[in-house]
Amino acid sequence: MDWTRGHTIGRGSTATVSVATSIQSGDVFAVKSVELSQSGFLQREQKILSSIISPFIVSYKGCDVTRKNNKVMYNLFLEYMPNGSLSNAIHAHDGGRLDESLIRIFTYQILQGLDYLHLNGLVHCDIKSSNILVAQSGAKIADFGMMCIQSSFMQVLVYHDLLGMMQHPHHAKVTPKFCKQYAHVGDVINKALVEYKEEVANGSFPGPAHSPYKINETEINGFMSELQKLGLDKAAASTAAAAEKIKMSVSSNGPAND
Repeated sequence: MDWTRGHTIGRGSTATVSVATSIQSGDVFAVKSVELSQSGFLQREQKILSSIISPFIVSYKGCDVTRKNNKVMYNLFLEYMPNGSLSNAIHAHDGGRLDESLIRIFTYQILQGLDYLHLNGLVHCDIKSSNILVAQSGAKIADFGMMCIQSSFMQVLVYHDLLGMMQHPHHAKVTPKFCKQYAHVGDVINKALVEYKEEVANGSFPGPAHSPYKINETEINGFMSELQKLGLDKAAASTAAAAEKIKMSVSSNGPAND
């Protein structure tokens, strides 16, 4: 699509947003741009937005790569929301307060958008008034650069989305920076939990490979004796079996380090 760039309407930590016009149709849209070499977040946002459709989410219009001032730019095309953000709307009203009827409408629309995302295994992770855009039809969720795919910690992130709706100070000041630096931590945690489950299932955990110390035979016998005194005969038997398993493993693999 051939298009021309207009004036800048926003600058984020990762991209600049401008008004743009299609040369063929004259349609107006928003374009989010960043240097191609730094466009990982924007390309991730494009991949997600191109797969979802909701009246409560700013719609995806396309993408391309252009050259500007000797720089190669990655451009993401989005629905243009001429009334700006919810943050702008709040500050434009007297005393920074919206009418209660408008609050009810916006809250309903934001929750509808979040419900759609969560049902599709997506968590926004950066809900705040500046990422909610407003048009005549109402409020729509925007800015998906920190969105997370469903994972083992999805319930925590869904709660995080709800905190964002309340403009929690921790969310506004700390969490966006943390998410940008550690966006893949959840994947690492999920991988570790899967490996842990497999090790427990196949019996390799607990075992000598996971133990940074040794327990000698006298200590094992003393421990089993204390269990038996407490009437925990099954636990004592399990301890004996585990000790024998560790003893056999150490014998086959060589002595463990202290």
